[in-house]
Amino acid sequence: ACGVSGSDTMDDDNVFRLGAIGPLTGDVSVYGISTTNAIKMAVEEVNAAGGINGQQIKLTLLDDTGDLTEATNAYERLVSNNKVDAIIGAVTSGPTLGVAQRAADDGMPLITPTGTADSLTIGMPTTFRTCFYDSYQGIAMANYLPKKGYKTVAVLYDNSDEYSVALSNAFIKEAPNTGLTITAQESFGSKDTDFKAQLTKIVASNPEVLYIPAYYETNAMILLQAKEAGFEGLICGGDGWDGILTQFKDNPKTADGVIFTNHYSPYDEDPVVKTFVENYRKKYNEDHTSFSALGYDSVYLLKQAVEEAGSKDKAKIIEALEKISFTGVTGSFQFDENHNPKKSVTFVEVKDGIYSLESKQDATE
Repeated sequence: ACGVSGSDTMDDDNVFRLGAIGPLTGDVSVYGISTTNAIKMAVEEVNAAGGINGQQIKLTLLDDTGDLTEATNAYERLVSNNKVDAIIGAVTSGPTLGVAQRAADDGMPLITPTGTADSLTIGMPTTFRTCFYDSYQGIAMANYLPKKGYKTVAVLYDNSDEYSVALSNAFIKEAPNTGLTITAQESFGSKDTDFKAQLTKIVASNPEVLYIPAYYETNAMILLQAKEAGFEGLICGGDGWDGILTQFKDNPKTADGVIFTNHYSPYDEDPVVKTFVENYRKKYNEDHTSFSALGYDSVYLLKQAVEEAGSKDKAKIIEALEKISFTGVTGSFQFDENHNPKKSVTFVEVKDGIYSLESKQDATE
């Protein structure tokens, strides 16, 4: 049975009501739009192919502006007004946490595509995430560097940012287990633009590698100042580097040699990745981000769980997610006891001004 997606005349048997929450306006809307564009694309594909268990998906997408209160209000509207069967969202960690607590109370299946804070899924029995969590990236980089022959590394992180602190803490904690020596640990605040003092100390400690787990606007400034300070080694970081090339549009090769952990590489030759990249570009006339890929995977993850559950029963969907073995654009995974995906990490290298695929590996491989 099928119908037109979004039509209110369908009876309940013919429709799967899906809610989605993300920042469509406000400071972090770039992430929300990128994620929800791909959610919409995946829903259209699924509906065109016959829906979920023969039911068309009716998608209701609400804006949380990146705000916790707005996100919880959006959640309440989806549950009481739209009677949703499951929710994908939120996009950023703070709003997701607020929504996850309500989902736990209601027994609502909730998948965050991109909320990476370590704490998000702990004690939240109905929340799952498609992305890996913050510490996972720090651990992965600490395991990767010695394999490439590096032994000494300095860390420069944003002490005002939860993401940056989580990655640096995990990296520093894992380093001794993998044979890395930390030569210096320096930090900065969110409004800082001058990093010369920290970089001078770092260069004096003579590390082969500089690990900077921050966001790309800041990373661009640090990259240029590190070169000015005389640092000639490897600069690396987490998925916050995804977007660094937007800061060097006149000379994209400025970031050449940087390596960062990410959810996938758009230059992966895997046919699933290539098809997604082409379809997204064709539909939206712009390049997707890792947020898009994770949003897209979240729809297919939910589809598979509902099909394996054989029902829209929320408890059965959650049970199916716990047992699932899923393969998508961002890799293959199963969930651990905290509903975090055990998945491979992609190492992206900026090479000749593009994000090339350096390698893929499990976090503790």
